[in-house]
Amino acid sequence: MKSFRFKFSLTIWILLGVVLALSVLGLAWNIWSAVEYIGINTVKVVSSLLTGALCLLLACVSLSIMVYGKYVVKDKQLISYFGFIKSKFSLSEMTAIILFKKSNKLVAYFGEKKYMVIVISQDCYESFVLAVREQNKAIVYDVQIEGEDTPE
Repeated sequence: MKSFRFKFSLTIWILLGVVLALSVLGLAWNIWSAVEYIGINTVKVVSSLLTGALCLLLACVSLSIMVYGKYVVKDKQLISYFGFIKSKFSLSEMTAIILFKKSNKLVAYFGEKKYMVIVISQDCYESFVLAVREQNKAIVYDVQIEGEDTPE
């Protein structure tokens, strides 16, 4: 099993941090509101607790994306973990991995014109390709300059 962490841009890190901070503030505000209205207004207490639960869920999702965003190559599958969200891709369906030099993007191609951009550190490209090709030797690896045809 080989694991490769997502490489988020600075903008994504900032946005995830803002979402986490706002959801924690929303959770604290709703707990405070619920405590303040206990015994006075049951509807406000319940709505504050429900809104607080949603804020807690949002905080957990954003934190899980920050901590647990990665690709795993294991058992002839490429598994993408985006926080709590898990997606599996069969390596037997993968036909090629292309490194586009101009944009420096690594793209995995599957049959029927399906593709996925692999968002990892550029230092890990070679290790990723080797890990995937260990599982399926038929996957073609190529480096292309802009203007060349892509596999179909």
